[in-house]
Amino acid sequence: MSQDDWPNGEYFSWFENQEKFATVSGVTKEDRLATRMSQAIPPETQTVRLRIATSGPGDLGDFPTTGIRFPKILSERAFTLLRPMLLANGLTRDADIGGERYHLFWPTSVSDCLDYEASKIKRAPTGYERLLVPAFQVGGVESRSVFVTRQFPDLVFVGREFLSIITENGLKGFCTWPDMGDDESLICV
Repeated sequence: MSQDDWPNGEYFSWFENQEKFATVSGVTKEDRLATRMSQAIPPETQTVRLRIATSGPGDLGDFPTTGIRFPKILSERAFTLLRPMLLANGLTRDADIGGERYHLFWPTSVSDCLDYEASKIKRAPTGYERLLVPAFQVGGVESRSVFVTRQFPDLVFVGREFLSIITENGLKGFCTWPDMGDDESLICV
């Protein structure tokens, strides 16, 4: 897939290919904590050991789907290619999944760039909001290649340069979802 096949815009949501789903679990209690959101980032010296509990068809690809938002998991190849952008915008840790080297990524760059009024947002009576189609303020992202927004910190966005590296190097398993309310709009490599 070439960049021309991706939707217009400068920023894209980061999702993984659901067809290559794998459930991972930590080998130790500390490893399990590392897969439970950003509050449990392990020390730099710890290699997080994970095991695959269940797996869908095919290999894990370069961006394995685990059913959790954070940390993001990247293959050694994907991490090597995207390393400068990842290190500039988050924390990384080494991981071992079934004897293969992977990397965990927690985004730390938070931007107040979402154009809340122009974005399409589904609001529940309970006050819960779900971002369906993001719109960003012109110049509001401050040239970040990987970031979350203040309003929706559980969604990771990447810039076109990040996407270019993925497509030019044939990395597999990365998806973006231009309209998060329309399952048919999910685009994957």
